[in-house]
Amino acid sequence: MKRNSPTETDLFQARRILTEKDQSLVIVRDGETLFTSAESGVSPLIRVIDLLGFHLRGSAAADRIVGKAGAFLLVFSGVSSVYGETMTEEAKRLLDMAGILAEPGRIVPHIWNRAHDGVCPFEQALQGCTDPADAYARVCVVTGKKTKEAGCD
Repeated sequence: MKRNSPTETDLFQARRILTEKDQSLVIVRDGETLFTSAESGVSPLIRVIDLLGFHLRGSAAADRIVGKAGAFLLVFSGVSSVYGETMTEEAKRLLDMAGILAEPGRIVPHIWNRAHDGVCPFEQALQGCTDPADAYARVCVVTGKKTKEAGCD
């Protein structure tokens, strides 16, 4: 019988908590739940990066929606695996290129804004961005200017 790696076990646990406890973001490392949030958008990712910093390295993340912005933030944080209930094609590609185990529930071409009349403003802010640290800085600028209603779904 194949034994799961710690990364796979943590990812399974994060995914289970995401679903069973109706969270939007869950971070697990070495069997310990480090962070959970039911808040939507990228704000919980920014908060956990600011809160835990390098302690995120090697952890597993489960998120309801992983677009380009979320993927860049997850790469920047140093997680080792990601489950995205909904994940964009570009997010999957970015995570794969960074050597992060990426497990999408479903793949979509892009993330819409909450009004569903255009692309997510965080995705737009990252046009042409190739560096995770630059992406983090850009997302921080956008979150400082946007209200919760202007976030992404």
